[in-house]
Amino acid sequence: MKTRWVWMVVLALVFGVVGCKKKLPPPASAPSKKNVDRMAKEGFFDVSAPAVKAYLKANPKAVVLDVRTPQEFNAGHLPNAKNINVLGSHFQKQVASLPKDKPVVLYCRSGARSRRALEQMKQMKFKHIVHMQHGILDWQRHSFSTSKK
Repeated sequence: MKTRWVWMVVLALVFGVVGCKKKLPPPASAPSKKNVDRMAKEGFFDVSAPAVKAYLKANPKAVVLDVRTPQEFNAGHLPNAKNINVLGSHFQKQVASLPKDKPVVLYCRSGARSRRALEQMKQMKFKHIVHMQHGILDWQRHSFSTSKK
């Protein structure tokens, strides 16, 4: 009787934990060709990781800017990304060396620091910035490739 009671409690706990497990929504699909073209003509906007992936495929010469720390960058970053730490003392000077008329894809870990960088870059007269809203976490969540070079 005692063993049966223990098994009932164990089963209740197992089903309770499994039932409470938070499930992530399925990954968003990539934007249509029409939306990618629209993105290429607009100035500043926030997009998901699949949209960034599609944008980079359509615009391979865009500057990819990772604004995390060098340690975070070295742990993994988007292919061909350049690292300029938004919290570093020389951020504005380093960013000023980038072409202002070329599209920039901007990201950080979760989107907060890159949002800060976006605001600074707008003031510096950058004309076209694609901001990956949820950062590299969203990129990794979709199992897109990263680089450690």
